[in-house]
Amino acid sequence: MNASTAAVTELATPSGMAGVSPPRAQVRAGPVMIRHLGMAPSVHPEAYVAPTAVLSGQVSVGAGSCIMHGAVLAAEGGPVQVGAGCVIWRTRCCAAPRSTGC
Repeated sequence: MNASTAAVTELATPSGMAGVSPPRAQVRAGPVMIRHLGMAPSVHPEAYVAPTAVLSGQVSVGAGSCIMHGAVLAAEGGPVQVGAGCVIWRTRCCAAPRSTGC
């Protein structure tokens, strides 16, 4: 092994780490809920939000509603309100600009 190969090997394997596996990525168990502009999403206990859905800001989801995989609900300055018994499918994106709400 020449000097340049040895240096690369030492950098790639820090002392004390030989034979240690890198940590595994953690799997997220629920939907992405993001606080935005000081407001956090609110989901009724009887509503379902898929693990791959994203709720950002002042978003409220009513009883019996389903926010399905890939849906993005983003309150960009105004509230997004999903009433009771609603279904938001797949890759739907609902965004409320300032002062209008939806």
